[in-house]
Amino acid sequence: MLKSDNIEIENNDVYVLGITKNYIVVNNNYNGLVVLDRDFSYLKNIDIDEDIVIYQLFSSEMNDYVIIQDIESETLYSIDMITDEILQVNWKLIFDNYYYVQKDTFYLKSKNSQYLFDYQNLEPKLQKETEDNNNIILASSQEDILYLKNTNEITYKDKIIEVSGDHDYGYGIEKNHIIKYSEEVLYLFSKDSWHPIFKVKEDHSIRKCVISFEYIYVLVNNKMDISKSEIQKVRL
Repeated sequence: MLKSDNIEIENNDVYVLGITKNYIVVNNNYNGLVVLDRDFSYLKNIDIDEDIVIYQLFSSEMNDYVIIQDIESETLYSIDMITDEILQVNWKLIFDNYYYVQKDTFYLKSKNSQYLFDYQNLEPKLQKETEDNNNIILASSQEDILYLKNTNEITYKDKIIEVSGDHDYGYGIEKNHIIKYSEEVLYLFSKDSWHPIFKVKEDHSIRKCVISFEYIYVLVNNKMDISKSEIQKVRL
């Protein structure tokens, strides 16, 4: 079967993107999720709730769960991509860009507090107070964390990287790879400097980038029509 390096999406205001062990996941307008396989073939929709607004979507290639936070309804959801089972719990605190997965549990952070959740019941437990020294978490991949240390530096695995004063970027990490992206350009950090590796077409914008093995999955929105988007695979 011919494998595609991109998929065009219509009639859907797509604004989040997640990658799990076996699936690619995006929002289905404001009702739930659209699930694709890793070759961009459509599999199914998962309805969650009406008028849901996903503030955070957490996913990992270690399993096939997706965790989403809707801060407007103050709700945290756990969705099993295989069984379509949905659990939810009331939650007010806003989580950082941190998600650590174990076999049956996962950890999330809010400011200097770390919480343990069970996928099967979603009951939170305050695990510990953390010492991030007020550094902002830009991205995480299991125990690896990319921090904004101050206005001009980010840190990753004891490496200090200078950045400009413009922090309107999204970030991603995976093992030894670090990416950052604006609405127009995706950059890869290599050999102690940032290198542009992908640029969108005119009237389009980058919304989200996720690293998966040797690829970066890039969610691109059409500025002229919010119901049109595409996901592209960019090789590292």
